[in-house]
Amino acid sequence: MVAPKIAHGSLPSMTDLAALSAAGFEPPTGRALGELVDELTEALTSPDPVLRDEQAYQVLTAWILDGRLDGELTAPGEVLHLAFPQQA
Repeated sequence: MVAPKIAHGSLPSMTDLAALSAAGFEPPTGRALGELVDELTEALTSPDPVLRDEQAYQVLTAWILDGRLDGELTAPGEVLHLAFPQQA
């Protein structure tokens, strides 16, 4: 399976990550978990350190440790691998 390459800014930011963090990292109702993971994966490539490090990273970390993302992490891992190619 080849993950689609997500260009930074291609997904609209629809989730208030600060509010999500303040609410104990509960996923918002009415949104598919995969859609949220795509949004968070894009945020990990953001040049904005608050969005990237203090919001998206913390939400994803909480969901991973909580087991919410079991089975959802293959595509984000492949996208991030493409976004940050290894340097020789």
